[in-house]
Amino acid sequence: MDIHRSRFVPYPPAAITTLAFSHVTSTNRGLGNDVRLAVGRANGDIEIWNPLRGDWVQENIFRGGRSRTVDGLAWIQEPDETVAGKVIEGRLRLFSIGYSHSITEWDLHSGVPLRDASGGGSAIWCMASQPRMNKTTVRKEGPDQDQDQNQPFRGQNLVAGCADGSLILFSTADDDLRFARYITRAPTKKAQALCITFQDRNKIVAGYANSFMRVYDIRNGRLIRNITLGAGLPGGPKETLVWQVKCLTGGDIVSGNSNGEIQIWDGKTYSQRQRIVGHKSDILALATASDGKTIFSGGTDMRTVIYKQDTQNRWTRAYNEKIHEHEVKAFATFQDRKIDVVVSGGIDASPIVMPIKHFGSENRRTLPRLPQHSPVMSAPSQRLLATWWNRDVLIWRVGSGQSHERPTKNWKLISRLVMKSEENISSASLSSDGRILAVSTVAEVKLFHLYPAAGGSRFLRVRKIRVPERLQKGARLVQFSPNGNWVAVVSNASDVTVARIILEGSGSDEVVTILSEIVPLRRTLKSLQTQDGLNGTWGSYNRTLNRLAFSSDSSVLVVNDLGGSFDSWILEGHEDLTAASIDKVTSNGASHSTSPSDSGSDNESDGDEDPHPIVIYGQHWTRNPNNRLLPALDSVPLVLSFRPSTQPIRVLTNGNPAVHPTRHNPHAHSNQKPSGEHRLLVVTAKHQVFEFDVLKGQLTDWSRRNPTASFPVRWRSVMDRTIGCVWDISSEPRRERLWMYGNSWFCMFDLSQDFDSPPKDSGGFDSESQTVVASGVQNQESKKRKRAEDILLEKRSGGGGPVRDKDRENVGFGQDIRTTVGTGRDASEGPPNSKLKRAELEVQGREQDRNHDQDIDEDEGIELPRVQRPGNGDVDTNGLLVKTDQGSGRDKRIPDCWIAFKYRSILGVVPIGEEDVDQPPEVVLVERPFWDLDLPPRFAGPHDRD
Repeated sequence: MDIHRSRFVPYPPAAITTLAFSHVTSTNRGLGNDVRLAVGRANGDIEIWNPLRGDWVQENIFRGGRSRTVDGLAWIQEPDETVAGKVIEGRLRLFSIGYSHSITEWDLHSGVPLRDASGGGSAIWCMASQPRMNKTTVRKEGPDQDQDQNQPFRGQNLVAGCADGSLILFSTADDDLRFARYITRAPTKKAQALCITFQDRNKIVAGYANSFMRVYDIRNGRLIRNITLGAGLPGGPKETLVWQVKCLTGGDIVSGNSNGEIQIWDGKTYSQRQRIVGHKSDILALATASDGKTIFSGGTDMRTVIYKQDTQNRWTRAYNEKIHEHEVKAFATFQDRKIDVVVSGGIDASPIVMPIKHFGSENRRTLPRLPQHSPVMSAPSQRLLATWWNRDVLIWRVGSGQSHERPTKNWKLISRLVMKSEENISSASLSSDGRILAVSTVAEVKLFHLYPAAGGSRFLRVRKIRVPERLQKGARLVQFSPNGNWVAVVSNASDVTVARIILEGSGSDEVVTILSEIVPLRRTLKSLQTQDGLNGTWGSYNRTLNRLAFSSDSSVLVVNDLGGSFDSWILEGHEDLTAASIDKVTSNGASHSTSPSDSGSDNESDGDEDPHPIVIYGQHWTRNPNNRLLPALDSVPLVLSFRPSTQPIRVLTNGNPAVHPTRHNPHAHSNQKPSGEHRLLVVTAKHQVFEFDVLKGQLTDWSRRNPTASFPVRWRSVMDRTIGCVWDISSEPRRERLWMYGNSWFCMFDLSQDFDSPPKDSGGFDSESQTVVASGVQNQESKKRKRAEDILLEKRSGGGGPVRDKDRENVGFGQDIRTTVGTGRDASEGPPNSKLKRAELEVQGREQDRNHDQDIDEDEGIELPRVQRPGNGDVDTNGLLVKTDQGSGRDKRIPDCWIAFKYRSILGVVPIGEEDVDQPPEVVLVERPFWDLDLPPRFAGPHDRD
């Protein structure tokens, strides 16, 4: 494979400004499927992460817009209900602020703002949600459903602090968000309210920019206590800024200020109990553990400090390290029986997960700063590389780079589009021939025609394509079919539609038209299996679509949702350009005309086909009859990709033969289904790999022979999730390779040979020897493989990084030294009768046998040998030259997996250049390393290097 390592793409990861878990830290709550982490960024995006018991996958992104930012996030959960003795969890709701005058609630299903509420005052700087009540409400039975007015509110309200110092209470009752009242108006000496937290359900503590903290009762707005921090540091500002304030489990208050100090205050008398200087500059982030015995702080000096409480209730610094490359701006904690972590984030844009309970015995883990869904796309035949972020789309032309000399520059920016809309781009797609570009936001979908400029210029001209009104609404996903005839659009509400594209003319005279009739593809209706904070009668978060893929012949379309379920459709008939462009017929062949509202209805049963199919040039989309056989996976699929077919695509020049209109069937159309295998590769968030035959609704033979447990351990032990893949399939010469990549790794699988079977140490049937293996019987090879698994598949507990290996950390000389007794020039060359102490130098020689995935050398990377003509004693296997052992007569098998970790922060890998079966594929690997990011200046103390 020819790889273009590209670092010219200026993708700008946005800084992390705030973090929030969906549930409070509580050790008595079992980790459910509804625990999520919301990550707010400076460009207005909100990322939704699923801890997934330590696998950590980015599920969704709620897009921001122009001049927007997210500076505060808060989750609330509606009160639980008890129905027939069964507790039903309340609905989760997410709110954000961004230095504006209002609070925004987000629709978790569609990812768009649901409602706003303004306080009518100055800009909101901080926000906090009311603690949740522990007791559940009982649903009232009978005609009287009104809530008792004397009963206290059991939900969670919001309190916001403003730039003028006022505090506002927002009500979330009745599934709404509205201004309730002012808790306190702006004081005489106006000072910004910088932070706010709840001490209990009725008391709040607010920190200000004038060296004060104030405690209020939200029920009546009464000021309970004024707390002063005193003067600032000598030579510094007169006022001390209270950047953060938190409350411990017992009610004590912890504050972090601009002097780099944390202060602990008594929760009853509000007097200062202790002051600790933890940072060299401002403390911007604070967090506390659920047991009230651990405090975390981070600031502008890039340090993360952990404080522990001793047996005498005194706080001391237990840990102090720079784990971030820039300012630390946010913390979030969650503790449970299964997961026990604190997550931090800041200007360097990477969330870092650290264990709490197992701190010291587990490593921390850095999550990717780049998106899980790659924003890189290409038009291989035209050698075009495109990427998008925020509201920009950039297109480059990449040179061939066939010369062995290092090129100075073999790429050129040929077009740049800036969207005029206020919203950030949610998805984009480039047709395989590079002539059409589709861009979607949450508000609109736009298509552009790309054609070369006059005069032989290398630049591209852009012309806007008229889009039908029904397709102009916002979308979360857009994708062109490989042949460029169809564009699939997934709306914000996860509805799927396809539109037909017509191209006429060539060059600058080429005209691109989108047919006015949009084909809705109806999804399979699924009943609600379980109800939690994200899925219920109000909607299903798991039904949100996140990936779609066309087959290589453009006749099969598959989508999947966050719950692991699939929907698939097939294109029946053959293209006949002499037929009517749009023809609606009923199931009995009669002509039928429907209104747009009728054709777009999604209320239907799980039938096999649309009762009124829309036939376009003799073809129509219908549901895959075997879709119901595709299983629902236990985690969200991250990669959907059809294996390219080696058979030539059959095109009928006569359109649909033997299909003619008759008196009883005036609108005849073909129902010919796609033929051949349509093999869909699926990679899930749990690193599971499946291959389905979509038309049959079952696993392929290759997938049955190669379950995930048989995949190489080096790949299964990788912690970063899979982002995408590139295929290298050829029949002559035979090649069946799959290239997959994640944020920090690039891997090749040879699919022409099966992987080694997992060790059979528990008994069972051996398919190779056709014998029954007794329990506990293993050969030496299985034992070696098991030992490698113990090393590479390190235990993960607490949701952070892998457990530390004490043997690896204790590398060096042992305590006992080997000594010799002799008189020679070299003390090590004593006489034969010299007396030795048999204490060996412990150099950890056994480490050489542990091929850890992070210790692979550069020369062991992904450089594969070129295809060669087999000679005497050689065997051509899957396009690779395999030398045979003439003495033993056995073949030295090519390894079934290559993996490299020399690429860092991979944004995407896409094919480039014309397909050539005689040559390996050519790809562009886009890297975005940290040192190439454009970051603001960092804090440099007296002993720090800038």
